[in-house]
Amino acid sequence: MRRAILTRRCNWSHMQGDRRGLGVIRVNYAQLLFEMGKTPRSLEMAWHGLVEMTELGYGEDAAGAQGLIRSMRQQLGDAEFDTLWRESIHDPQPGWL
Repeated sequence: MRRAILTRRCNWSHMQGDRRGLGVIRVNYAQLLFEMGKTPRSLEMAWHGLVEMTELGYGEDAAGAQGLIRSMRQQLGDAEFDTLWRESIHDPQPGWL
């Protein structure tokens, strides 16, 4: 149910051109995917949401995305997270991580 709601909101935000809303929904969806064990996709979504919100200047929302990514690292452990990052993101890890 939660996934369907987030998908609908994501589609609506995309149609309306609401990039901030789309970024926030993307991060919320990433959290849901992580809870479901879909870690590669969840990290990709969280990272892309963070990048988009940072580029748009939404610092508070970007900080929430950073918190989610840090939480993923903590829950997975450094070695597993680093492997996942290399396989999924293809960008260097930021210094705050």
